[in-house]
Amino acid sequence: MTSLTQTDNFPIPCHQIHNGKVRSVYWLDEHHSRDMCSHNGISYSDIGIMIISDRLSAFECLWGNGVPGKGAALNAISLHWFQEFQRLGIGDHHIISTPHPLVWVVQKAKPLKFEGIIRHYMAGSMNRLYAKGHRTFGGVKLPEWISPNQKLPEPLITPTTKGIVDIPTVSTHEDAPISYSQIVTYSQDFGLLELGDLSRSYEMMQRAAQVLSDSLELAGQVFVDTKFEFGYNHKNQLIFIDEVGTPDSSRFWSLKEYEKGNIVEASKEGFRQYLLSNIDPDVLTDPQRMDQRKQVALDFEVPSSVIADISTIYSDLAFAITGQILPVMDNPREEIMQVLGDLSLLT
Repeated sequence: MTSLTQTDNFPIPCHQIHNGKVRSVYWLDEHHSRDMCSHNGISYSDIGIMIISDRLSAFECLWGNGVPGKGAALNAISLHWFQEFQRLGIGDHHIISTPHPLVWVVQKAKPLKFEGIIRHYMAGSMNRLYAKGHRTFGGVKLPEWISPNQKLPEPLITPTTKGIVDIPTVSTHEDAPISYSQIVTYSQDFGLLELGDLSRSYEMMQRAAQVLSDSLELAGQVFVDTKFEFGYNHKNQLIFIDEVGTPDSSRFWSLKEYEKGNIVEASKEGFRQYLLSNIDPDVLTDPQRMDQRKQVALDFEVPSSVIADISTIYSDLAFAITGQILPVMDNPREEIMQVLGDLSLLT
């Protein structure tokens, strides 16, 4: 299986390309947007072609030369959860169609300028800060007695922002924690059309996270935490965007091992821990050392055995969650070009 690592060089007729850590989105011109809306039987909306790669990101950097099957796993898992949330009436999403395992046709949404992380267990960055004496997260004060990897008294939402909104004391270097009250104070700056949509987003996160928790338990996994992103569609409805419930945006643990007192990661957190064990943690976690971190990421060689393990984690999770085996792609770029040609989306 070949990894797809470059996603910003497809000859798609567009007026803008947005490149993320693992995806590229080609925003079509009006003519092609109208054609795609007509093709899918929907009212007009700006349309994007989102192509996902197999790139491996952690600590805001890219590592190695991709993980075979990773992109297809992320798309399959996200699509499963998005459709489940829609079926249960929790909220709609931005995906219009999925013409290829690595390609989504999406409607453009005006994103809220914060991400919501909902946590069911003491883990990850919150655990590291808690161990250093921090007790307030997302504006909520936690008790003194919580141990690492312990289930929290109640699900906790800890929103973050990337410095897009100018808030005193909030870092502009990378994801920075904020509180519910800060979002209320700067609601328009965060992109909220109505203040009530903030409580609506929190409700959507709580309900969606419970769906993840219940479903993953049946699949033998502990749902630890996940990230949600939201935006307004062309009807000004609040919808889920980006990805959801994936091993990139979430933490999962083996339920069988957790019941024995062991933590066995079934998400990208295992790779993060690998990096923390092999690279100076201060370089990986200090926002002031981002330039040094990027250089380390360029120079660091991820062993093939680690890449193979990550690939297995992603494919196994995709099967456990969706019940479908990931397709084998020997030439993903050629396949995507064929699909784009069939959709008349090549210049």
